[in-house]
Amino acid sequence: MSSAHVLVVGGGFGGLDVAVAVRRRRPDTPVTLVNPSAHLTYRPWLIYLPAGERQPADLRVPLAGLSRFGITLLVDSVTTLDPQGTTRLASGEHVSFTHAVVATGAHSDPGLFPGSADHAFFPCDTAEATRFTEAFRRLEKGQVTVVIAGERPGPGLEYAGWLVRALEREAGRRAIGVRVVDAEGRLAAVLGPRALSRVADHFTSRGHEFVTGATVLKIGPDGIRLAGGQILGSDLTAVVGPLRGHDLGLPPEALDDRGFVRVDRNLRSPLHPTLFAVGDAAAVPEGRTLPKSMIMARSQAKTVADNVLRSLEGVDPKPFDFDKARRSVVAMPDFGGRTVFVKNQKLIMSGRLPLVLRSLIDKSFFRTHDYGTEEGS
Repeated sequence: MSSAHVLVVGGGFGGLDVAVAVRRRRPDTPVTLVNPSAHLTYRPWLIYLPAGERQPADLRVPLAGLSRFGITLLVDSVTTLDPQGTTRLASGEHVSFTHAVVATGAHSDPGLFPGSADHAFFPCDTAEATRFTEAFRRLEKGQVTVVIAGERPGPGLEYAGWLVRALEREAGRRAIGVRVVDAEGRLAAVLGPRALSRVADHFTSRGHEFVTGATVLKIGPDGIRLAGGQILGSDLTAVVGPLRGHDLGLPPEALDDRGFVRVDRNLRSPLHPTLFAVGDAAAVPEGRTLPKSMIMARSQAKTVADNVLRSLEGVDPKPFDFDKARRSVVAMPDFGGRTVFVKNQKLIMSGRLPLVLRSLIDKSFFRTHDYGTEEGS
């Protein structure tokens, strides 16, 4: 093995950016990227599946062409990651490294609401998105409920908006209602009162329901129990937002209580200086909050790549600018072809025009990461 070897676990938004940046700036350093599949799923587009706006194949970004950068792609899963320099894969293979970056993203947490693991879908996970889409298309009448909670409330609103859009296109399915439940006001805290009012009106003016500030106690096969004893009947329930980190067999002390990798202001493990985490996989230092989103993951990836290289060269790391990152945060959910553009809970614009910016962000990603295949590279 070379004296330096960078291991990137996870071929998501942050992981790709880190791997490519390290190889471009230090081409003599081996980089291995481990990902469970040979493609990345463009998860911001999962919301379009129930309405047929996108097909599953449209969301797949092939990773084989990473070889053009000299990156070794292993289609496998990590079962044990020892920060001291070795990892065991599900295939039984061991990979040694000097520096590791955890970029696995996060998966939905079915434990937030009792009963949700058995009676709800979690459509922000790729396999669940397909199952939820199939269940929605089979439904002929009744109530679909989208419960918004946790760290990532925006996709819940987006899913609900595109469900409404799909029903409006199919006259024979007008017997189906859509309900949004903003649990504990998570969405309201992001959007602010003016934008939330616009969003709620979008649903209620079309004959659907919008409930905010509710405390969800339990999700059952036929409905959702709220604090105060109220039960909301539901024939099809989705939960969007609560997240947990993927289990990589890291030492418990390297993780927080939800399985995210604890990092300092340099996005580096305070206990293991050659272990980094980026994007959804990272538990940012106490007192700091950042949204778990594609844009934030790619922003953090620049600092992580820089600090991996600094560590390789024996140079002090550079801190991630949390304050600047927070100031740059905007909300721009696409709920059925409309949006509210919000910054710091202030409504800047609404309608369709801001979605042009979202389209540009999508195109930028695909342009940057259009790897093609090994044969075509």
